[in-house]
This record gives sequence, structure tokens and C-alpha cells, in this order.
Amino acid sequence: MRSLFRSRLLYVSLLVLPALYFDKAVVLWVRDYLKPNFDLYWLNPGANHWVAYGSNGATLVVLSVLIYLTGRIRNNRTFSDAGKYLLAGFVASGVTVQIIKHLLGRARPRITYETLFTGPSLRGGYDSFPSGHTTAAFCFAFIISLYFPKYRFFFYLLAVLIALSRVIGLSHFPSDLLAGAVVGLAVGKVMLLKIPGFRASIPASGKK
Repeated sequence: MRSLFRSRLLYVSLLVLPALYFDKAVVLWVRDYLKPNFDLYWLNPGANHWVAYGSNGATLVVLSVLIYLTGRIRNNRTFSDAGKYLLAGFVASGVTVQIIKHLLGRARPRITYETLFTGPSLRGGYDSFPSGHTTAAFCFAFIISLYFPKYRFFFYLLAVLIALSRVIGLSHFPSDLLAGAVVGLAVGKVMLLKIPGFRASIPASGKK
């Protein structure tokens, strides 16, 4: 399982640099064609609201707390451990991505459609790379899938939709999303490897 995960993470990581080349073209296509002519969520009008709520950091925190409290009330260790480590993952991935964002200082699409990294910066609009929403979503999906592997597809699908919504909203470039997914998955994996209690709490079905 570890080698398979590492190889997948490596493949996604290798896509980040080529994606930088296509960033401008994709964002301009979204701006000029996709947004005026196509609704990504036409299959289900309510999906847009679910994605919007799911991409909100407060939603992930509240959901993690609810999962934890459910486990405590029902004396279910799977739920309580999942909630606890989801919260830890949210904090760890959030701190990590904010450090990277402000060290690199990439301009968001609203600043320029060109690839522009200014270096360390705290200015608004220069914190595009990686996407924080995508980082949190993929870290969340990674951790919760370990406890509830039966619903792994749904968790990652929601993470992908959250990521796509950031480009469709012209808040990020595609490479920001790929980098955010890599950071989120990497943070989750590091937690799994470095926190013994985390590893021990995962059900047998999640270790397959």
C-alpha cells in the first residue's frame, strides 16, 4: 500500500511543472468559454451548494468535531479517532500550505494570467500556489478514507470537485490545484507514518 501511494503521489507531483505551461490557456478558456456557456453542476443543481459548503474550512472543522462527538457519545472509537485526526490534519495541512503560499508568493489570476512568483510575500492576491482549499480537501479525503474506506470514492470525488471549483471561480490556476492535492496527501501520509496512535487507530479495512 505504501509503495502504491508513493508512486501515485509522485505521478501527481510530476504533473505540477507541465501544468504551469498550460495555466494561462486553461484559465482564459474558463473565463471566456466555460463560465458564460456551461454549468459544471448541470447534472445536479444542488451540487454547487454542496461543493461550496465542503470547500469552506469552517465546514471541515465542524464536520470533524461532529464525527468526534458522535464517536464519544456512541462509544465508537472509529468515529472519535477519525474526528480527532481529521482536526489534526486540517491544522497541519493548513499551516503547511500557508507557509508554502507566502514563501513562493504566486500571483492569483485576478492579478495576472501570467506565471508570476514574487518570492516571500504577505500581500493579498500573491498566495495562489498551492491552493489551500484543495490541500485541506485532499488531506481530509485521505484521512477519512482510512477510517471509512467503503466511501473512499465519494470522499475523493468531493475533493476533486472542490479543487475544480477553485479554477472555475478564477481563484486559482490548474497547477495550484495539483500542488494543493500533493501537499494535502503528503501531510496526511506524514501524519500516518509519524504518529503511532494514528496508525494504530485505523481499522483493518482501511489498511488494505
